[in-house]
Amino acid sequence: MTVSSRARAHRCHPDPASAGEGSLSSAPSHSEILRGACPEWNQRAQNDNVEELPSGWRMGTLSELCSLVSDQCDPTKTDQKIYVGLEHIDPGAFTFSRFGSPKDVVSAKNRFQKSDVLYGKLRPYLDKAVLADREGICSTDILVFRSHKDVCPLFVLALIHSKPFLDYAVLTT
Repeated sequence: MTVSSRARAHRCHPDPASAGEGSLSSAPSHSEILRGACPEWNQRAQNDNVEELPSGWRMGTLSELCSLVSDQCDPTKTDQKIYVGLEHIDPGAFTFSRFGSPKDVVSAKNRFQKSDVLYGKLRPYLDKAVLADREGICSTDILVFRSHKDVCPLFVLALIHSKPFLDYAVLTT
């Protein structure tokens, strides 16, 4: 699967955490995030015309935009305050609106940082991927992607939510 990658030119790091602890009810909507992250790419993706790249863009790979992070920990020995499982990620959402406690889980979990993209790898047709607004731990059924230094994490998230990405993920699982 190849992806368009002009994301390096985009500096967009909104802070969804400003909605307050434990609730993200006033977090930006899916469409607001897309409009702000990469409006030109979003317009073309909505028209299912991603083969026609905007000027200055090129095709590339997901690994050129982000890295897969594997940082496992024992939830009983972590100082993290939140746990994110697949049940906490709504299909098509860009942020999680609820989370659990590390005290409620026992097996190894993955650590994530603020601005990491959390992607539910089980049943990819459910389109479960969010931008972390804080650090925590998550289920090992969730992949943690960390954007490269010069890549907007919202672009990576918008790409993961795109129809071509979803189609590819479903086809290859």
